[in-house]
Amino acid sequence: MKIRLLLFGLLISKFCFAQIPNDEVVRYKFTNASLLNEASTTGQGNLSLGDDLAVFITGVENDSGSALEVNNDFIFADSNVNAFSKTFTVSFWIRLSNTPSTTQDVIFQFFDLNDTAQVMFSKKVLASGQVEFAWQANLASNTNVVPSLTIGNWHNITMVASEVNPSLTAYRLFVDGVFDADLTGSATDIRASSNNYLVYRNIAISPTAGYQDDIDNIRIYNRELSNTEVASIFSENVLSSNDFSINNFRLNLYPNPTSNILNIESNNQQIKQIEIYDILGKQLLIANNSNIDVSNLKSGIYILKAKTTLGEVVKRFIKQ
Repeated sequence: MKIRLLLFGLLISKFCFAQIPNDEVVRYKFTNASLLNEASTTGQGNLSLGDDLAVFITGVENDSGSALEVNNDFIFADSNVNAFSKTFTVSFWIRLSNTPSTTQDVIFQFFDLNDTAQVMFSKKVLASGQVEFAWQANLASNTNVVPSLTIGNWHNITMVASEVNPSLTAYRLFVDGVFDADLTGSATDIRASSNNYLVYRNIAISPTAGYQDDIDNIRIYNRELSNTEVASIFSENVLSSNDFSINNFRLNLYPNPTSNILNIESNNQQIKQIEIYDILGKQLLIANNSNIDVSNLKSGIYILKAKTTLGEVVKRFIKQ
């Protein structure tokens, strides 16, 4: 029995300490309403608000004043951000407050060595509620449309760029830690510039075309993150919070930990579907009842998503 408990403890420790990679060149968590680059030890790469329209709100980790409601502002970094190569990773969290009536852009824009504007990555929230991801350089673009994000919920978006050869870069897109699609485009070296926009608003196109909603935990790495590392960005934020809730909807999971049956209770919303994922974002189970048999799952930490007509709630549980 002691050996079994010891092995279980070691297994749980393995999962609990699978942390987000900490070698970013840029990290904006907006801690205590800060616009500082928390990855820098020399004060480089801090942010500024273009029109002071953005306001600080409660973030993805339920920490007050540690995320931004953009409100059609534009946000840019100073010119001292470390130079990027053809291989890099960009990750951030977004939350949509409603389905927009017009397209909104969130653009991570940097400049190449020849001072030519390069749009590393753009996200357009379509009127249909879908989210279109696009990579663009010198007016050449490649786009992909992914399923709609849930209004009112935080979602992690990560793009990994890796050099295939000197003239070609491969881009992989992840939503909530799960691989979604890949794109390819001509390679370019990215460097720092005084016009580095983390959130960009093109007034020449439309004064209201900028991103209106919430953003948090922006990270940029000077390397290609693995699929496991990308998944850890999503799972660590999920596991650091008791739950993600909507409109006072709460779930109670018991027993937790469990070895066979996981019972689910809700307070004021009918649950349409239950989904269970491992910490790498792989979907393992789908159910529509409140008593789920998890006896076939391996011991470890799992993520449970409960879907209702209003959105989703995310909680964790431990399988013994």
